[in-house]
Amino acid sequence: DVWDLAFRYEIPNFLLFGKGLATSFSKSNLPFVLSDNETYISAIDNLNYHSGPISITIGLGLPFFILIVLLHVKIVKLLLNSMKSVLIVRNSYFAVLVGSTSAIYFTQIFFYLFVYGDLTNAFIRVHFFAALAILIMNYKNNIGTSDA
Repeated sequence: DVWDLAFRYEIPNFLLFGKGLATSFSKSNLPFVLSDNETYISAIDNLNYHSGPISITIGLGLPFFILIVLLHVKIVKLLLNSMKSVLIVRNSYFAVLVGSTSAIYFTQIFFYLFVYGDLTNAFIRVHFFAALAILIMNYKNNIGTSDA
């Protein structure tokens, strides 16, 4: 199991500073996999631990993991406050924009944390929607909420 290998060997060695984002594609580009053990080794070489928190902790270290958690707590607060203000003002444009962005962001976070998370694809997708949410909030705060 990839998690067993991660908890036994990777986390104790890379907890504080992380392993880094460099990956080895020599084993991952094989046309076929000979055994389950090689599949696990390939997953570990490519920072693909099938768990978002484990991938962040091993890849980037515990301090960066804590920063990521704090960032997403702030983003969730921004989205919830934004959704409240949109409902109060009853602006249909921002209601659709904030609602759809929030739904996609929360879905991406849920899947990243509980279903499948890695540092190559899912990490980028989650933070893309986080950046989009922040841009929408800044637009709303700087331009206003008029439908004009």
